Amino acid sequence: MTTSNKNTPSVPKPCGEHWRELIAVLPEQTLEQFAEWMDEQLATLETDLAQHITQVSLRKSLRG
Repeated sequence: MTTSNKNTPSVPKPCGEHWRELIAVLPEQTLEQFAEWMDEQLATLETDLAQHITQVSLRKSLRG
């Protein structure tokens, strides 16, 4: 059974405006470092998940 606490704040959802505000105040070097870190994280995730790809799942994903 799921319970909810009315005092718990909802998780904020990023929207375009928040990201534009963040980017506007961050130095260019920081944005580049963040982009590199995200690329590294994505590459690691793809490597970790590659072990779960089978020929059947690959064919299904390519169909649409």
